[in-house]
Amino acid sequence: MTTTNTTINIRTYIDLSNSNIMECKVTYILRMLGIPAHINGYGYLKSAIIKVVDNPSYIYLITKRLYVDLGKEFDSSASKVERGMRNAIEKIDCDDFTKISFIGKAKDDYTNTEVITGISELLRCSRLMDDVE
Repeated sequence: MTTTNTTINIRTYIDLSNSNIMECKVTYILRMLGIPAHINGYGYLKSAIIKVVDNPSYIYLITKRLYVDLGKEFDSSASKVERGMRNAIEKIDCDDFTKISFIGKAKDDYTNTEVITGISELLRCSRLMDDVE
């Protein structure tokens, strides 16, 4: 019996445009932090991080603009979005988060803004480094 050594190129099966690559990176980070994908807050966080990476001005209007826009996107209210994110953030392993963020030392609870800002800054720097290469 002969075996063939074939390499599957994932790019032939998945359209890896820049937005899909960013979504994959965000997914990887959130899963690495231990946030379960089945809770609503996971989707809210993922979308919020991508929005902030694409448009950094969102970070200054988290409650007035970002939560409202996410509520419309997910057919929910801004308060449910905020609460869902907080619930997801409670699942984060503090040691893992301090390893990937610029926040500093671990603490018991992070705010939504700290998590969104920390991850989006990491991804924005990663995007800038990719552009340089």
